[in-house]
Amino acid sequence: ALAGLCRLNALSLSHRLLLPGVLRAVRRASLREVTILDVATGAADGPVRIARHLSRQGVRTRLLLADASAHALAIAAERAGAAGIDAEPLRCDAVAEPIPARADIVTCSLFVHHLDRADAVHMLGHLRDAARHAVAVADLDRSRAGLALAWAASRIASRSPVVHFD
Repeated sequence: ALAGLCRLNALSLSHRLLLPGVLRAVRRASLREVTILDVATGAADGPVRIARHLSRQGVRTRLLLADASAHALAIAAERAGAAGIDAEPLRCDAVAEPIPARADIVTCSLFVHHLDRADAVHMLGHLRDAARHAVAVADLDRSRAGLALAWAASRIASRSPVVHFD
């Protein structure tokens, strides 16, 4: 499922949803080194792409990769290491508990749609509390067209029923 989600994210260029906000925060704070905490990171394909982009801009990036799944964190750490990016896995459930780390920028991509309103608000508060400079969140546009596109793209990217359901 994680591999299928990575393919889907690559096809959709989903990391580009967060990139403008991250770049704006880096510029606003005049950061040459930045720590990004990515919550519900999955396989960390998005934050790794963002870190590569920042590296090309001359910004050294350290990633804190947070997820409730130890399996996802192992894959995320491996992906970041293979890309030569300084990364630390952090096992936590950002919905249920405060995040036990702080970072310059906290990101969360394509996760909030899994939560009900109360849990989403609660988690967003945890993201805010963990951020020194900015929080960047990107999620799905809930519409019929968005659902149709997600349905088709998930089937192109993967045979995994987990990806199809997600």
